[in-house]
Amino acid sequence: MTEASEDPAAQDWLSRVGSLRQWSKGGERAPNKPLLLLYALGRLHNDGSSRVVYKSDEARLQQMLEEFGPPRQRSPHRPQFAFSRMPGDGIWKVDTSDGAALRADSRADLRRANAVGRLPSNDEQLLHAHPELLAQTVQRLLQGNWPESLHSEICEFVGLDLKELLEPEAGPASDAAPGSSRQGQKRDPYFRTQVLSAYEYQCAMCGWDARLSHASVGLEAAHIQWRAYDGPDHPKNGISLCVLHHRLFDRGVLGISPDLKVEVSQDFNGRGTSARLVIELANQDIIPPQSPAQRPEGRYINWHQEQVFKSPARLPR
Repeated sequence: MTEASEDPAAQDWLSRVGSLRQWSKGGERAPNKPLLLLYALGRLHNDGSSRVVYKSDEARLQQMLEEFGPPRQRSPHRPQFAFSRMPGDGIWKVDTSDGAALRADSRADLRRANAVGRLPSNDEQLLHAHPELLAQTVQRLLQGNWPESLHSEICEFVGLDLKELLEPEAGPASDAAPGSSRQGQKRDPYFRTQVLSAYEYQCAMCGWDARLSHASVGLEAAHIQWRAYDGPDHPKNGISLCVLHHRLFDRGVLGISPDLKVEVSQDFNGRGTSARLVIELANQDIIPPQSPAQRPEGRYINWHQEQVFKSPARLPR
């Protein structure tokens, strides 16, 4: 098989991605097209098709623009703009149920005609044939439009795992035990929303619930049993944590007990205020999810206790 770097079709694709025309005025950001393309690439990766139905996906596209687009003081974001304009970049096509022409930028037309957008079929086939090309495309879109601190969060929103894409040799397929069911498992793009909603958009350990306008900031959906080791994208394997406590949870500094109390490793120490605040979490109840049916499941907690948490746990002072 020809490597993507040697394939003229791949180079043409990357050239079109790099030349994606974006509206601009006075330096204002307009990442509508890159976001829509990333959304379609997430669909392609997870479902095998880049198909996006405007009527069904409009709310999700709107949310993505609000979270990762520029602030809008006077007018709302309009997901229909990229959907109807990107065909002009030779990278997107829109079909309607009745074949009728659409008025430019008409949200009502897109809904009425049940408009479906997708990548051209030859480009879909190219990306299927060269998985590394998908990674290059995603990286190019991210680097061209957002700081690195947002890359993983954007990928998570569209159902892509940035680390797996950019470092496939270090991904779950090689880390998992031979024959692991984790091999080939796709990320659920709704996992983050389900987990954060379950915990009412606050950190289960410290209560962090900050927002920027209507969007949560510094809050993440953490897997209790890692995806790399068969941990599912299911709310019972998730917990809402602020960025700091997510990192400490994944490093084994923090854990949760079977009775849902915060555990802090005895090996963790520090003299600063932030470190003391972490130590003071020891033996505190986690903030529970809204429904008992969404509480972390024991088998996932046990996995984290055995495989990640640096026991023994500190005793409360």
